[in-house]
Amino acid sequence: MRSIFGLLATLLLLLNYSLASITYEKVIACGIVPRSPNLIEREVLGLDSDERSQAYAWSTDDSKFIDVKFYLAQNQYLWSHDCGFESVGQLCRISFDTVSYGVELNETRTFPVDRHQWENATNEETVEAKLFKCQDYIRAEELTVPEGSWSDRLSTARVHTGRFLSKSDWMKRAEDECGASPTHYSLGGQFGDEDKYLEIVFVCDRPKIKTMFEAEKEFLGGGVEYFHKSQFATLRRLAEISEKLVEAHSRDDTESYEKYSWEFRRVSSTVPDIVKEAHALAHVISVEHKARKPSLDYPTHYESREREFAYSKDFVRHVGIERSRELFHLALLLISNGSLDRKLGIGNAFSKTTIYTYRPLHRIRPDGDLGWYDAENLYKDLPFFYNDLYKNLPKRRPSLFPELKERLKDYYVEYMRSHTLGIAPEHLDFLTEPNAHARLAAMYEEIFKPGLINTKYLDKSTSSFITFFCMAIVALLFILCAFVRCQGVPRVGNLLVVFKRFQKSKDGVVGEGVELRTNAENHAFAAQVPSVRVA
Repeated sequence: MRSIFGLLATLLLLLNYSLASITYEKVIACGIVPRSPNLIEREVLGLDSDERSQAYAWSTDDSKFIDVKFYLAQNQYLWSHDCGFESVGQLCRISFDTVSYGVELNETRTFPVDRHQWENATNEETVEAKLFKCQDYIRAEELTVPEGSWSDRLSTARVHTGRFLSKSDWMKRAEDECGASPTHYSLGGQFGDEDKYLEIVFVCDRPKIKTMFEAEKEFLGGGVEYFHKSQFATLRRLAEISEKLVEAHSRDDTESYEKYSWEFRRVSSTVPDIVKEAHALAHVISVEHKARKPSLDYPTHYESREREFAYSKDFVRHVGIERSRELFHLALLLISNGSLDRKLGIGNAFSKTTIYTYRPLHRIRPDGDLGWYDAENLYKDLPFFYNDLYKNLPKRRPSLFPELKERLKDYYVEYMRSHTLGIAPEHLDFLTEPNAHARLAAMYEEIFKPGLINTKYLDKSTSSFITFFCMAIVALLFILCAFVRCQGVPRVGNLLVVFKRFQKSKDGVVGEGVELRTNAENHAFAAQVPSVRVA
């Protein structure tokens, strides 16, 4: 009996937690607390108000309200002076995804006041906070974009900037971006039934001016050639020095060993720059115009999807450079027939200056492999030093421009296809597949062998050439058939055939013939003698 009562109590407790989670889903609490009279706070924060808000957001994971300052990432809390409409809307949007504004509930909760260490805090101090239900964010409808036109989404739904704008205000901003009145538009993130919105999607038929410089075709070809040849030359040089270094080590030739050690360090130290410059040359073939992002505190600030995409591409290029350094490392291992650490022995004084010095993954994750660079891992937490740049990816703001995720992933794949050492893009269609870099590593074993670099994958795809050749043959045969047809090929049809019968007299004189007409429909005959007139 006791076990039954215990089970019922447990079920009742779970039910209460479940009901609370459903009831307070996407709910925030906001209360006003008086500021401390402590002068240090005013001097440090520059505050001029006697009150400030204290906010909490419901956590479904913890089934309780959590202080917004700790619930969010560092430095993302907005110190608001009130719990008004704009402040509550901002608290909603920084606490939950896909919400727009808050509606006050007929309920309050009491919370302990959270004071800073420089404030005069008391353990008994509490605040009565109002509860607000954050409303779903209804996005603006995506529009059909005709050929020759382009579209953009403008939004103010970010932290610190979630201000509602009227239809006329949004149209003015769309005209500024387009350079003319948009041909079509749709508004989203509406506040109830009022003329207040958080975003606009528009279509523009004016040319999009995004490229300030674009290189000529001759330059493009040179850039591709430079990308591979500059790294090949460095690879060959490092392989040569590595071989001499191992030979000196085996002979206990200290003088030669120190000479080649210094030479290897000197050349190896240039690898990061050589790889980066190879990418830079490919990048400057076109320079895009990117308007400077206004300050988050700028009153009329808004985010542009196209501008966000342009900035996100910078992150992809950084990942591409790190990936190229890893591929260079793999190529050097193969062309040198193994690492210097293994050849020279563990603990060797030279081991601290091996080729690992420019392995991005090895610096941070010794267990890291090329699989980190698969397209499917683009939105995972890559262990690089530029994580601040990574935080700007669309995945970090899923409620703002989620449609950019696939678009940026496609750009990443194309960037890898154009920046893979030793392999032309025609051979890299598999980069969209899972475990693509495992297959790439197998190809590198064919390309880079001890003392040898095979350039077979830099040639155009053989299958593409065969396809083109077959298509050319078919086209040639078609033209030849058309030509022969125009040169009087026998045709089948009704023919008018005229016969004359001649009478021969007794003395051998032939008389005048008598004409006989008939419409001959003899297909066999007509086919043999087309357009014949027999007399």
